[in-house]
Amino acid sequence: MTRTLGDAAAEFGGAHARRLAVQYLTDRVGPWLEGRYTESVGRDLFAAASQLVYLCGWMVQDESGDDRHQGLAQRYYAHAFALAEEAGDAEPAATALRGMATQAIDLGPRGQAVALRLSERCVG
Repeated sequence: MTRTLGDAAAEFGGAHARRLAVQYLTDRVGPWLEGRYTESVGRDLFAAASQLVYLCGWMVQDESGDDRHQGLAQRYYAHAFALAEEAGDAEPAATALRGMATQAIDLGPRGQAVALRLSERCVG
C-alpha cells in the first residue's frame, strides 16, 4: 500500500494522496500496531509502518513549504524514526533522519549544524 500511495504522490504530487495515506495509517495500521503478534512480525510491522509514516511526512512537505506543513512533516519524520527504532531497522530510521536533515538544509546556514548531526546519525 505504501508503494502504491508513493507512486501516486510521485505522479500527481504529495497533496494528491496524503489524506488517503493518513486515513489508511490511522484506520488500518494504527490498530495493527496495538495488536498481538510475534516479535518477528512486530519488527516487520513497525518497519512497514515507519515507511508509511515517512511517506506521509514527505507528502505534507511536498504539499507546501510553509511553517505549518514543515512542522507537521517534521513530526511525521520523528514518528517514523521512533517506529523504525522500535523495529530495530536501520534503513527506515536513516530515511526518517534524512527527511529531517533535508528540512534542516532548507533552513539555510542556521540549519547546517543540525543537518550535519542528523546526517552523521544516519550512517552511525
